[in-house]
Amino acid sequence: VADRVYDEIGKGDVSGLTTAGFMQIFDTGKLELIYQQPLTNGAPDATKLVLATDGNLYGLGCQSTQQAPPCFIFRLTPSGQYTVLLTFPKSYSGSYGNSLVAASDGYLYGTFSGSGANNTGLIYRVNLAGQWENVASFPAKHTDQGMFHPNSLMEASDGALYGSTINNAIFRFDRTTHALTLAYQ
Repeated sequence: VADRVYDEIGKGDVSGLTTAGFMQIFDTGKLELIYQQPLTNGAPDATKLVLATDGNLYGLGCQSTQQAPPCFIFRLTPSGQYTVLLTFPKSYSGSYGNSLVAASDGYLYGTFSGSGANNTGLIYRVNLAGQWENVASFPAKHTDQGMFHPNSLMEASDGALYGSTINNAIFRFDRTTHALTLAYQ
């Protein structure tokens, strides 16, 4: 949103965090708490907030602050209404990815680093109603140099999604053909 930024806040005691929430920080410096919840309802991660075409913020979270599955995507409206959009099956374990992208086609895209057809990662897309699908699986280890375990994702000016893997490979995902290719190693 043009005149403000959003950030996550946490509150806790000697045992750790017990509550999470979100603040609006206006360009005037004013702070406003717009949402707060106990962590028993899951741990949203503000570092993965994206602004989608509907004007709402979307982000990733997991059942605990240790990123234990099940993981989920949440919606946060500018007025502070928080909703879990979808919860992934527990079988989608490992890192749920370091990125969520609100692409220009209206979908949210993200990665899992340890799932997919070869258990080497996948790219998924979600519509803003919460329906999701896997759109690409990364190849088996040692078939494409470094093309496994994605850890970032972004949309480029050519409309494709690009990201990196834990082995510093740069991949390209064509949103139209769903082709996943090695762009640079």
